[in-house]
Amino acid sequence: MLGVQMHGTEKLMQALDPVRLRRETEQAVKDGGSIIQAQAISNTTLGTPLFRRDRALATSIRQQPFAGGMATEVGTNLPYGPVHEHGMTILPKKGKYLKFWFMKRGEGRLTEAAKALGRGLKKGEHVTGAAYFVQVPFVIIPRRPWLQPAHEKSMPRIMEKFRQAIQRSLSPR
Repeated sequence: MLGVQMHGTEKLMQALDPVRLRRETEQAVKDGGSIIQAQAISNTTLGTPLFRRDRALATSIRQQPFAGGMATEVGTNLPYGPVHEHGMTILPKKGKYLKFWFMKRGEGRLTEAAKALGRGLKKGEHVTGAAYFVQVPFVIIPRRPWLQPAHEKSMPRIMEKFRQAIQRSLSPR
């Protein structure tokens, strides 16, 4: 969770039109969420082939306002979004090993090869592609951050949006 807090704002608050400030701040929050959302989408489409393959992560990134429009949350509802962001270690639920099919990239389709191997090969039958049955004690999925870098890269533009909102909210005297 990320937050912003301002200190020493008493004189500033006296000079601001509260109705206009509320409206301008809500718009700045919305614009800030849109800036982060666009950058996060860009981060997931320009990165590794893993991200680019089906664009599911990119197309799932949304912003959701809350707190009466004074805050917004940017993220995905896909369960593997946080896995890419933070990384993960997968451990077996039962037994000592994780067991799964693995295929080298560019060597056929894993599903077809795994089906053939799973049903048992007949004498002389071959599998297209090099599919392997693997047993490992754990799998480490490395971090592939896409949201935090979007936030960091977007902050100068977001701060400018809030500066403009405050400027537009000053009461003429």
